[in-house]
Amino acid sequence: MQPGTGAPGQAAPDGASPGGPVPGGGPVPGGYGPGPSVPAAHWPGARYPWAPPRPGTIPLAPLDFWQVLGGGLATFGRFWSRLVAVALTAFGAALVLGAIAVGATAAVFAARIEATADRLRDGGGDLWAAAGAPAVVSFALLGVLGLLALAAAQSLVLAACTAAVQEGVLGRPLGYRDLLGRALRGARRSFVVHLLAGLPALLPIAVLALAALALGGFSPSGRPGALALVLGWLLALACVPVVLWLGVQLSLAPVAAVAESARPLQALRRSRRLVRGAWWRTFGLVAVAGMIAGAAAAAVNLVLELVGWIALLGAFAVSHHGEPLAPVAIVLFPVVLLALAFLVELLVLLYPQLVLAMAYVDRRMRAEGLAGELIRAL
Repeated sequence: MQPGTGAPGQAAPDGASPGGPVPGGGPVPGGYGPGPSVPAAHWPGARYPWAPPRPGTIPLAPLDFWQVLGGGLATFGRFWSRLVAVALTAFGAALVLGAIAVGATAAVFAARIEATADRLRDGGGDLWAAAGAPAVVSFALLGVLGLLALAAAQSLVLAACTAAVQEGVLGRPLGYRDLLGRALRGARRSFVVHLLAGLPALLPIAVLALAALALGGFSPSGRPGALALVLGWLLALACVPVVLWLGVQLSLAPVAAVAESARPLQALRRSRRLVRGAWWRTFGLVAVAGMIAGAAAAAVNLVLELVGWIALLGAFAVSHHGEPLAPVAIVLFPVVLLALAFLVELLVLLYPQLVLAMAYVDRRMRAEGLAGELIRAL
């Protein structure tokens, strides 16, 4: 029996020789690529007569719950500097472009903004009437574009995490330029899939608005009625389990879009197929990874805050004795603490994404015999 083709004494799937390609999906460079066109649950690759090989961050066999979490941490330990550099590049570019856009808009409407501030200070009219429709709409569009820029940066980071997991599983090196290049190539698909997978989150808001309109919740005074608000909120809360279920069902879609170069709708279908029968496991992995990252970030931020206050009090105390560098230290301490806090937030962002990519690899090893393909790709 070839590793990854099934349990001892179990035949490979119909139409596939032991060690051959997965039905419906030919060999793909690197061992990753679209899975079979039909579920291959009877070909789990879950048991080996010997210990499975481990060339990188995880053994090339289906993983247990804690191995998936540990694999994400091992990947971060192996590629942390490159991942942080890519994340800084992505969010730095988003912030720079956002600052340029805000500055340009503010320059165009500078006179209008000054007049609006004076008029509002004097209590004359509301914001729409004081600023004028073009200014309000322009800044509203800036807000929407800012959210899209942050979503694009997050998609780039997820694509980088997926590439890091792919190479880390096989024990291959990955430099910053290669990682950034692969992330840029996969970010477009990941961005579109992110937007599509996030649409269910708008369902409670839509239900709340439709309920208020259908029940005549808006009185002539412009205020929604109490009954419409209560019923609308109850209906919106009833949608939360549906949104959660759909969110987990589609959680692997951005990873599939990057790893398999899948089109957006194809990636959504792939995620539903991979999560099928493992909804609670996928939900648990996402939730526990988020809690681990959040707890680590809270602990580190607490330590940084304590150290910062102690250092700041010390700088103030020294400044009373005429120390010339004390004012510089008083200014630099908050800046350094903010920079360190930002790096901690990157950990909160990176680790759950790495676990999500690792969960994708595990699901494919369980459902599609990916372990055998990865072993042949060594």
